[in-house]
Amino acid sequence: MFHRSALPPRCFFASFRMSGAPGHQDDAWRARQGSNIIPIVITDGRWNRPAAGSHVGKVVVVTGAAGGMGRSVADLLSGRTGHHVLVVDLDGVLAAATARDLVAAGHEASAFHCDVADRESVFAAANHAMQFGQIELIVHAAGVAPPAVQDPAAILEVNLFGTIHVLDAFDPQRTGLRSAVVVASSGAYRSFSHPLDRELAHLAPGDGVIDSLLERADVIDRPVAAYALAKRGCLVQVARRCVDWGRLGARVNSVSPGLIADTPMGQRAAGGVASSMGIDSALGRAGLAREVAEVVTFLCSDRAAYVTGVDVLVDGGFVARANYDRPADERADWHAGGVQSHDRD
Repeated sequence: MFHRSALPPRCFFASFRMSGAPGHQDDAWRARQGSNIIPIVITDGRWNRPAAGSHVGKVVVVTGAAGGMGRSVADLLSGRTGHHVLVVDLDGVLAAATARDLVAAGHEASAFHCDVADRESVFAAANHAMQFGQIELIVHAAGVAPPAVQDPAAILEVNLFGTIHVLDAFDPQRTGLRSAVVVASSGAYRSFSHPLDRELAHLAPGDGVIDSLLERADVIDRPVAAYALAKRGCLVQVARRCVDWGRLGARVNSVSPGLIADTPMGQRAAGGVASSMGIDSALGRAGLAREVAEVVTFLCSDRAAYVTGVDVLVDGGFVARANYDRPADERADWHAGGVQSHDRD
């Protein structure tokens, strides 16, 4: 059934509801869930549903693309690749608006509502993307962070297990994917989580896994530390998978931003205890989403054909300064997952 309710003008969508909602979510975060959205392809002002199994070109998938860093990545990749861009986001209405903006700028785009914490939803997004053609690239930018989400379990569910779902669903063996970039965080470099690297590398979704990990890492009541742990897991997952992906001719990398001033997440952090984090970077300022998107776009391109299994810090030198230009007590607190006025991320 097609409808226009609450969607931008001329955007038609079919919707259905997926089962298997995550068990740990803040109420405000849960309230933003709704139906998965299967779009009509948007090309040169006309609306066409892709035939099942048809391959009409190449596809770029960007999660979290309805705003913030994901939107900047979608804007850049749509212009530089010329491929169909599938805008994937938890907010279906904003995803539709983003796709419409890309089309208005002369690109081919569509939107899909997906909850990355829901494994079935992520696999549905991957299967849907394949209807548009060969999936060349995926950038996984969807995520949550304190202070917007304070439940450590929800943070791990979205940021860590969401990444696992995405990398599993878009595995090159099932999709033919050429390159993936996961957006992590400079918080992944807090060393308290590093002894858990092997466990993080081989995590598999299952009952009790999140609770066990929270307890082992001692982050049950520490949302900032849980965020750092989840992002560390992203780096480790990328490194662990690069060998298998390399055998298939595919690459996988990650990017770890510091404080980014012009994203909703960065603005929320900058209004709290992270207010001086940008000033405390080696460059003395916060970053911009476009600066991160440029690095992501490079990693997606053939110019980075020999780069895989690595993380690129895009933090203005914040971690370097934390390691080498901080008093010992501040450095120890940061690496232990604590919160100082200069470094919540």
